[in-house]
Amino acid sequence: MCAQSSAPADPAWAALKDGDADKAARLFRRALSANPSDPLLLLGAGIAAHQLGDDAQAEGALRKALKIEPRLTPASALLGRIVYDGGDLDEAIAIYERALKGVSGEAEMRAQLERWRNEARLHAGFEQGGNGRFAIMFEGPEERALADHISGVLETAYWDIGRRLNAYPNRTISVMLYTQQHFSDVTRSPDWAAGTYDGRIRLAVRGALNDRAALDRVVVHELAHAIVHTLAPRGIPAWLHEGLAVNFEPGEKRWVTQALGASDALIPLESLRSGFSGLGADEVELAYAESAAAAGVIMKRLGPNLSAFLQSLESVDSVDMGLVSFGFTTADVERSLRAQSRNAK
Repeated sequence: MCAQSSAPADPAWAALKDGDADKAARLFRRALSANPSDPLLLLGAGIAAHQLGDDAQAEGALRKALKIEPRLTPASALLGRIVYDGGDLDEAIAIYERALKGVSGEAEMRAQLERWRNEARLHAGFEQGGNGRFAIMFEGPEERALADHISGVLETAYWDIGRRLNAYPNRTISVMLYTQQHFSDVTRSPDWAAGTYDGRIRLAVRGALNDRAALDRVVVHELAHAIVHTLAPRGIPAWLHEGLAVNFEPGEKRWVTQALGASDALIPLESLRSGFSGLGADEVELAYAESAAAAGVIMKRLGPNLSAFLQSLESVDSVDMGLVSFGFTTADVERSLRAQSRNAK
């Protein structure tokens, strides 16, 4: 089986290794047209589709691969994560349990399976509220009023952000309310984080956010991530994702100008492309301020074209290539940031 598919698939696997998922997807499709039941080709096609943000296609290819070869552990590893990100924790656990039965090693998968089992045990004691658009899960009856408040904030923000982005997700969005400790255990987020979006909105609501206005900002921020994700599941760097979310938050944002003015040197946007989790607490505020200001420049320049720009990022190699179509570049954005920083001093 491996010998039959190795030669025609070699360029496809090489394209994946080089980070060219588009090319890899084309080559795997071509190879599958000749060998449609080859599990390794289906695995490669699933990986390429996942990297391109098409998890529905990826899931189909991986399930077919596993039906043909149930012992193809890499297919199970990726399929479980895709299913988990889609909101089905129980199915993700089942996929990993089947894959690991009678198999030695696979330490990373086993560790992930244990985290998912712990999450499932935690959620088993949760209560659920929401209105159909949002499924809100919380740890006890004392949080019912808080869940109702968050439901109202989400509903208002859904229509506001949807109008501004011309995007209204029609799937139910899961919202999980945790204690600070449980939030840290489940998400493994840095200490400064109070919310995250990973296919579900997860919020630390007890012991960390006693200020309702601060809570509302976090709720809207994470919903913005969810809605932006529906427009562009891939291709958006962390600084733009976070910057857009900050701009959609309620309340004034004088802190953005203050943080820019207080900094001796700005962080290059490219350094904020992959995320903020590795930043120290002293760098985080500046990272968010720069991201908010940069996204603000883009939002102002694009106006009603913002949604089209975000959608275009799935088919181009960088934000810069997406912006060029609208007459400016990230270099223009960074020049604006430097000017804002100078003017704020």
